[in-house]
Amino acid sequence: MRDFEGTASWAVALPPPLRPSTYGVSEVTRSWHQLSVRERASSMNPSTTLYRRQNIGSEVESSTIEKQRKELQLLIGELKDRDKELNDMVAVHQRQLLSWEEDRQKVLTLEERCSKLEGELHKRTDIIKSLMKKVKTLESNQMECQTALQKTQQQLQEMAQKATHSALLSEDLEVGFSFRRTLLV
Repeated sequence: MRDFEGTASWAVALPPPLRPSTYGVSEVTRSWHQLSVRERASSMNPSTTLYRRQNIGSEVESSTIEKQRKELQLLIGELKDRDKELNDMVAVHQRQLLSWEEDRQKVLTLEERCSKLEGELHKRTDIIKSLMKKVKTLESNQMECQTALQKTQQQLQEMAQKATHSALLSEDLEVGFSFRRTLLV
């Protein structure tokens, strides 16, 4: 036994107090019962009684220590199991974090690519708008040219008709002139 200062004190050899909730009522009862039976048996010799009390105290103390040792081993086993579970959870969590980081990098890469493609799309849209304006201008120029061509063809046709008419008239005049000549002659 140790006193309050932490030094060994063998003057009183009582077993340490047992807590019924921890060690069970039967052990406490059995220990004190054994102590009282031994005391009655050697009540005449105080040194024997003291020795027996010390012996019972040490037996109770050693059984208590053994039980505490077993409890500690069980607790250590539980802690090892919990530690393994926590390590497994940490490993799973780390894999999830790595997967999340990979997905995040993919998203960032896709966002950059999307931004570049949107820029290209705007450029091409502007080019298409510019080309559409040119096409409309060319179409209106083509319409004007078509109209001018049709007018020119119509004028050419009219001139050809006039030339044909003039040629016929000229021929008629020559025929008429030569006929008159023959008549006059």
